[in-house]
This record gives sequence, structure tokens and C-alpha cells, in this order.
Amino acid sequence: VRPAAAPALPSLSPQEEISELLAENEYNEAMMKALGEKDLGLVTWLCQQLDTAILFGDGADEHPPLSQTVLVCLLQQLGAQLSTDTTLKLEWMKEISLNLDKDCEDIATYAPDVLKQLTVAMKSFASTPEGRLHSTELRLLMRVL
Repeated sequence: VRPAAAPALPSLSPQEEISELLAENEYNEAMMKALGEKDLGLVTWLCQQLDTAILFGDGADEHPPLSQTVLVCLLQQLGAQLSTDTTLKLEWMKEISLNLDKDCEDIATYAPDVLKQLTVAMKSFASTPEGRLHSTELRLLMRVL
């Protein structure tokens, strides 16, 4: 007679896993998990849960909670589809652009390509009726990036 197998623990959804990471203030890990799911809805949901003022502050923190790699990946995913949740995405993209260190060795090899793709996407969105409503923010982002 074999012993009964232990009941399997229910697996957590990605959103539940991310919520647990947030409860532990593991912001970088939470964002990496969301980005790794390749689900823009999940990434957007996570951005809605976080306060950019707390994450990015006044820029005085020597060790911001999000790594440069995460910032570039987040910028890429947020910029891929600007037609939904536009205000939220542009707010995050502005904060990221102010905290992105393009000279950081961790991102130096791929960040320029990501930023070029992002500029193309922003120019394309800027030519749409909805994009025109955000033209000042888009122009500002394109200059900063």
C-alpha cells in the first residue's frame, strides 16, 4: 500500500504571484514577472497598482527599485500599443525616460534599437486622432529619448 499523495497546491495566476511580490515590496521582481508574461494587459495592470512618485521619487535615490533592464523592457512594452490606457502609459514612459541611463552597460547593446522602435511607434501614434490629443507629451518624450 502506497501512501496517499499530498494534495497538489493550487498554482497561482501570474497576477496573484505579482500581488504577492508587491506585498513584499519586490517591485523589480514583480515587474520582471509581468514583462516575462508578454501580456500588455498584465503590465498595464501592474503599472496601475504602483505609484510612480514612490517608485521614481525625486531621482535622489541611488538605487531605484527598477533595474535599467526592466526600465527598457517596460518602455518597449508600454510603447508598443499606445492607443489603450494612453495617459497611464505616457506617464510611465515620462518617468522611465527621466530615470533611464542610456550609458549603463547592462542596456547599452540593445537600448538604442529599442528607443528607435519606440520613436517610430510614437510618431505613428502621433498621426492618429487620439495621438494628436497627446502631441505635446509625445514630442517631449521623443526629444528626451
